Amino acid sequence: MSLTIRQINATKPGTKIITLSDGMGLELRISTNGSRGWRLRYTRPNGKRNMISLGQYPEVSLAEAREKRTDMRRLISQGIDPVEQKQSDKRQRQYATENTFEVLAMEWHAAMVPRWKESSKRANDSRRVLEMYVFPKVGNRPIESILPLEWLDILRTLEELGKFEQRRRLHAFCRDIYRFAIITGRASYNPLTDLQTALKPYKRGSFHHIPQSELPQLVRDIEAYDKSPMVRIGLKLLLLTAVRPGELRRAEWTEFDLDAAVWKIPAERMKMGRAHQVPLPNQALCEAALSSQANSPLQIAISWP
Repeated sequence: MSLTIRQINATKPGTKIITLSDGMGLELRISTNGSRGWRLRYTRPNGKRNMISLGQYPEVSLAEAREKRTDMRRLISQGIDPVEQKQSDKRQRQYATENTFEVLAMEWHAAMVPRWKESSKRANDSRRVLEMYVFPKVGNRPIESILPLEWLDILRTLEELGKFEQRRRLHAFCRDIYRFAIITGRASYNPLTDLQTALKPYKRGSFHHIPQSELPQLVRDIEAYDKSPMVRIGLKLLLLTAVRPGELRRAEWTEFDLDAAVWKIPAERMKMGRAHQVPLPNQALCEAALSSQANSPLQIAISWP
């Protein structure tokens, strides 16, 4: 005999578990503490008896419980165990949550950081560009659910902004993240591989530079700069030594041999991973430097020509 809502509501908890049957394996179990849970008893494809929970009443109504019973019996008729299917669905949801693009991107980033030089900005640049252009759009999506057209839209956004070099780097980062996902068994296809043909071609030109005719005025402007002595001295050293700005910013007194007029930059701070010696011209040496009273090499008092 089928259950009715009136019968369910009228049945009060007792000293033992009360079971109300709705037929075809569907039961409502009323515990001694008053909770009411739907259960479905069924026979597995292997012939063994089993039971699966369908939720609590009244959150799951009588009509909804009957719909779930119909769905479960349909699976059983197809040779599928509802419990195993429920566990499989849970694993898939967990897999999707644990394998979003952002999660895998951060795993890739953590694996790559030790390979990048400490002096390189690549670790920060890669994370920043992903946080700006990718994570807000597809970061919380399972990596295999993101379509090639979605990646094309992301990259074309940078094209429209005229940021071709940033587009190139973002494309390379995301392509490598997919490679990492494939190697670790979290993806089977890399949609970034063939996108290059759909993007606008871009030929990288030379960096902006000062023409030789404007160099004297640049020197005068640097000499006249009075906002920060450190900045002025740093610009002078860049002109005199032709090192990268990052190498100058992170310079330490121990790297300078003023007697030999040589600046020895250690390998770990060089882009190519090789130690580098920079000759110091006479203009970069003076009594203030020899006194070693400055706290930073940038405080070397240069004798400007």
